Amino acid sequence: MGSGGRVVLGVIAGVALWSVLWVGGAQAAQAMFPGLPEAGVRLDDAGALLGFILYSAVLSILAGWTATALAGGAAMRAAWITAGVLLALGLYFEITGWGLTPAWYHVVFLVLLVPATVWGGRLKAR
Repeated sequence: MGSGGRVVLGVIAGVALWSVLWVGGAQAAQAMFPGLPEAGVRLDDAGALLGFILYSAVLSILAGWTATALAGGAAMRAAWITAGVLLALGLYFEITGWGLTPAWYHVVFLVLLVPATVWGGRLKAR
């Protein structure tokens, strides 16, 4: 597989991993903490929101690491593209769910996506 194909594979794997673990983690959090509202219901609990932000940062690091690991020679390119895709998806979902959490949550969630993903890529590229 050529360098471009490995980058595409890395990006797809990183984004898919982030997405699957996000959905699974959110479902696990709702099962472990029955006080959390279901998807589509407003959430204002700062502790829960900070937990989701921390979880997102960990997943972003893992996504960048995964993309870089699979990309081979163009490793950091894969991390940057993965970060861009995650940011685009994040913007879509945060805008569509704007009224479900406080504005600070959306801003912090989105601001951390790119640096955390790129950092994950740099951890692997070392």
